[in-house]
Amino acid sequence: MTFRVAMGRMAMAGLAVAAALGPGPAAAQAPSLAVADLVGAPIEGLNEIFKGALKPAWTGADGTAVYVGMPGRCRISRDGEALSLAVLTRDGRIEAVLSRPGPRIAFNRKRQPYLSPSDDPLAPAPGELPMVDGLGATTGRLMSLALPADAVLQMQCSDRPQVFPAAKRSEGLQAVVELPAEAAAGIWFAPIWLFGVPAENRSRELGARLGPVALAEVKLGDPLAGGPEGFRDRHRQVVRLHAGSGDYAVLSIDLGGPPGRGISLPRETVFVGVRGGVVEWIGGTSGGLGQSLCTGPNGRFGGRKGCTTTGYYSPRV
Repeated sequence: MTFRVAMGRMAMAGLAVAAALGPGPAAAQAPSLAVADLVGAPIEGLNEIFKGALKPAWTGADGTAVYVGMPGRCRISRDGEALSLAVLTRDGRIEAVLSRPGPRIAFNRKRQPYLSPSDDPLAPAPGELPMVDGLGATTGRLMSLALPADAVLQMQCSDRPQVFPAAKRSEGLQAVVELPAEAAAGIWFAPIWLFGVPAENRSRELGARLGPVALAEVKLGDPLAGGPEGFRDRHRQVVRLHAGSGDYAVLSIDLGGPPGRGISLPRETVFVGVRGGVVEWIGGTSGGLGQSLCTGPNGRFGGRKGCTTTGYYSPRV
């Protein structure tokens, strides 16, 4: 296997990982990658090592981008502790390897979930729109999550999702089990299921048909014809506008999804940040943009259209 990597140390690390992984499932002994060997290397080389499991979370008009690992494809650890990994790039080269913190969700006396303000590096304060203070300030907050250059990562990756041993839980914590949306739909009354599912599938088909048409108008660094309001008015069936302070706004575009048997199945969503009528960034749901958008001023979820009190964002208009 050959990796397209410019740096010599990165190439040696990639070959070592490829040899350890082999053509089949991940080896029992996880191969290692030094963070110092990754910084400055092209993101394509690292993604080949990760077997294509790195996906862009958002891309900025200034050349910055963040990639995150898809769940179930790779297990990354440092000193035996599992990490949720993200990679910050600039002009296609790795600028920092980030340890992406998972959401620490707490509950108040009414059992309402909320986040600590420190959990969201995308917004300057709870309740603010993601990246409202600019790409530079956002990448500055992300850099605070950068792993040191001398950090060494152990990794196991597979071409297909696999089940890894569950992480140890602290004594006294209870596991939260979430039913799949299709299973949850079965608990609803039959009339709701009978009428709700066809309506949901029609809405998903509408998003899959009209969402790409709206997305085709969005180009990084280019003015958005008519500004965010004009764009929303042209595509009211699939676009929602979240206006921020000054001339900043975040748009969501509903790309729908295939038909299903549930009434709350996930939809493909694209978020667009617009400042002064110009597209500043484009992102998806894998990097926490929806969760950031749904965090209110008090650090709790909800409050904006499309948001639930559990931090899930639905683009359905």
